[in-house]
Amino acid sequence: MPRKRAAQPITHALVIETILEEQFDDANQASGKVFKYSATAWCRAQGVALDDAAEKTLGDSFESCMQRYQTMLERSAPNNNRTGKNVRTAARKMNAAYLALLASQDLPADFNAAFKSAMDAKGFAPKHLIQMLKARYFADKPNWQAPNVYLFYNGTAGPGRSWHGDSRQLLTYCEEILGLSSGTLVSRAYPVVKPILVAPPKVIRYRQSRSEMHFERYSLKQLPARILKIFNDYVEWRHQKVVLVDGKTIGVDPRSIWTSPSTVSMHRTALLRYLGWLTMPAADRPLSELTPQERWRTGEGLHPDELTMAHVMDLRLIWKFIEYLRFRQHNQALSRSHSNFLMGVNAFYSMPYSYLAAHQELASEFGFEPPSSAEQWKVTLEARHQLTIQMIRTIERSIGHTKQRSPDEPLRHLMEDEAPYALVLRMIDRMEQNPPLKANVQTWSVWARDVALFRMESEVPLRAKNVIELTIGRHLTRDERSGLWHVLIKKEEMKNLASKHAHNISRTYSPTASIAIDRYINEARPNFVGHGISDYFFLGPAAGKRANPEFMAKKNYRISKDAIASAIERYLRRYFGESQGVNFFRHVIATSILKDDPTQVEMASAVLNNSPDAIKQNYRHLTQSDGLRNAQGWIEKQIRRRRRGEGSDGADSN
Repeated sequence: MPRKRAAQPITHALVIETILEEQFDDANQASGKVFKYSATAWCRAQGVALDDAAEKTLGDSFESCMQRYQTMLERSAPNNNRTGKNVRTAARKMNAAYLALLASQDLPADFNAAFKSAMDAKGFAPKHLIQMLKARYFADKPNWQAPNVYLFYNGTAGPGRSWHGDSRQLLTYCEEILGLSSGTLVSRAYPVVKPILVAPPKVIRYRQSRSEMHFERYSLKQLPARILKIFNDYVEWRHQKVVLVDGKTIGVDPRSIWTSPSTVSMHRTALLRYLGWLTMPAADRPLSELTPQERWRTGEGLHPDELTMAHVMDLRLIWKFIEYLRFRQHNQALSRSHSNFLMGVNAFYSMPYSYLAAHQELASEFGFEPPSSAEQWKVTLEARHQLTIQMIRTIERSIGHTKQRSPDEPLRHLMEDEAPYALVLRMIDRMEQNPPLKANVQTWSVWARDVALFRMESEVPLRAKNVIELTIGRHLTRDERSGLWHVLIKKEEMKNLASKHAHNISRTYSPTASIAIDRYINEARPNFVGHGISDYFFLGPAAGKRANPEFMAKKNYRISKDAIASAIERYLRRYFGESQGVNFFRHVIATSILKDDPTQVEMASAVLNNSPDAIKQNYRHLTQSDGLRNAQGWIEKQIRRRRRGEGSDGADSN
């Protein structure tokens, strides 16, 4: 049966170059020169040029070419077997390398298909390859087995990675036995992903600082029992729409009502950090004499059993805590999170419907003098409120009002591109074009879920909270006639539900996104824990310890914010070299709209479902920098006009 020809001819020069790269390193340069000289002599003897197709002398006619060369040597130097030895050795090396290159060129791009084709070309069954591997490379390991060979051949598994390594060495041995050039299988098994945009080398101080302090955690594991009881009561209070204060019912401002479990979690986390700082060892010398590492571990030296709500209300301690937080910042500056903590404390007494306004009996527990009357209690709370507001304003003045994003943000190189959104769409296309092996059910299912997530977010960028809570039938519906999916999210379910700029989100996804949604719904979602039980659209883990049904039932089987962040980080790092948070899609779409036309604030506001003023503040740096670039272009244009004018006017007269 004739050998299948390669799509492009392999030249003698390519064969020689391949051998030099694979068999002669820097330590064998002299041997490499001898080989190259001998290989060139072979080509001259056969009457071919280095750029001619190698098939002429190294293909099916190789043995006849070698016989002719042997006859020529016997005529020129009879009875001398050493004549032309280097040339003959070089020719046989070239023949083997040519066949390997030819086989590699004919193999499919897919790893499993290439592995099977190479095996079939040799007439090997998996058991034969395993026997040869064991005899040649693992003779000293009598119990060695290679079940992966069967899986690779049958297409039921691909080469993976784990904590103890990957299959590169095994595949290298397989290449040698199958007569393939080095890297033929390895390159298909572990392809090098070409990034779409490479980030310039830089140190992001914020991330560097976070990594240094990663193990310097100080938060308490749980709230002390005395504080926990009051905190739980406070949480219930914050869920009420109408409260009773001094025998009067008062309506609560909708913006003050806690409607989401994430809000409770956020305040609990902030409280645990503050209490954790209080329990760290006190400084044994002035803070200015401490090293950064010592400062990170310095608190007030209190025991957890000593902690009360009076410590939570102590503004002197709170200011020391804010200074501690400021020191932990990469730029040691005050930030919005510091004023937010004070606002959380202020909420206990700032409004007529606040918790302490209705709980005068808890005055001592919160560190206040017991009031003699309700009126005195109001005066006390108002005085504390005004003092807290002064501290908040001090922080706000220090922060300023720019609210612009840091110029050191990791994906700055993407956001400064002319069309960042187009690059993100290209990333999603690349994701979709490179699926994992479908036989790896769980890996493939997670990939299908991630592609659907990215397609949906690139068209309707929702906050992570809304993505997690997407429900089939309630939020997502499919038009059977057009095959397109539709998303509807009511204003009441949004983070900024109290804002006059918040509106219902009602959008129809494109055919491309709808196809990705259909694939996830029909082929991938059935493989996740919770399918058939939960109506949440994005389900959680498909495998592993976290996929335990009992654990997932507590989470309502839905995807976690961490899983969303992990998916975004994985693909952003792969294609852009850096990662960003779960609001990446919202940021990149707003950035792209304003880069295309800085006046389209209303459009960006509509897409993000946010106020135009917030868009202007958050993206002021972007519109300003683009405006400066446009101004620079205008200046250069005027300079060119001036130069043309000088050319036509001639030289000035003195």
